[in-house]
Amino acid sequence: MRIVALEGIDGSGVSTHSRLLHARLAGAGVKSCLWKEPTEGPVGRLIRGFLRSTEGVDSDLMALLFAADRLWGLRLGVVERCGGSPEVLVVDRYKYSSLAYQGVGSGLEWVDAVNRKAPEAEILVYIDVPTEVALRRITARERREVFETPEFLERVKSMYEEVLRLARARGVKVIRVEGVRGGVERGIEDVQGEIAERVFEALGLARA
Repeated sequence: MRIVALEGIDGSGVSTHSRLLHARLAGAGVKSCLWKEPTEGPVGRLIRGFLRSTEGVDSDLMALLFAADRLWGLRLGVVERCGGSPEVLVVDRYKYSSLAYQGVGSGLEWVDAVNRKAPEAEILVYIDVPTEVALRRITARERREVFETPEFLERVKSMYEEVLRLARARGVKVIRVEGVRGGVERGIEDVQGEIAERVFEALGLARA
C-alpha cells in the first residue's frame, strides 16, 4: 500500500484536494482509497469532540489520541472501509499533522516518538498557503475548531518546515504546491492540476 499524504495548515484546502486527487486516481484505474484523520473510529470520535470544544486542549493528550486513532485506522479501519489493502491510500492529513500541530506544544521529538509505529508516507503533498489567506477561508465557515487561531496557525506553519525537513531526511518524496502565486490565490482546478500531475509522476503512473 502506497501512502500519499496531503498536508497543510487549516484553511489550505487539504480536504478538497485529497478528495479530488483520489477521484483522479480512481478515474485512471488505480485502486485508490480516501482516508481522513481524525477517523470515524472510537478514538476519532473522541478527538472530534475535543476539537469542537471551547475549552483548552492538552497537547500531550491530543498527540496520544491522534497516534492511537492513526494506528486503529491503519490496522483496522482502512481494510474495513477500503475492502482490503488499496494500491494507493490518499490520506487527508497523516502523522505529519500531529508533528506540526502537537509538536508546537509537546515538542517535535516526543510527538515523533509516539508516532513511530505509523509508517512514513511515500509522498507528502504540502499545500503552502499564507496564514492570512487560510484564516479568511476559515472565517467563512460556520464552525471553527480549537486550533484555528492566527497565533497558533502561524506557529504551526513554522513547525511544518521542520516536519518537511524531517520527512525528506527519511526518504519521503515531498511535493510543495503553492496555493497562492504572485500574491494571487490560485483556483482549485489549477492547484489540483499541479498536485495530480506531480503525484502521478512520483508514483510512476501515466499523466493525470
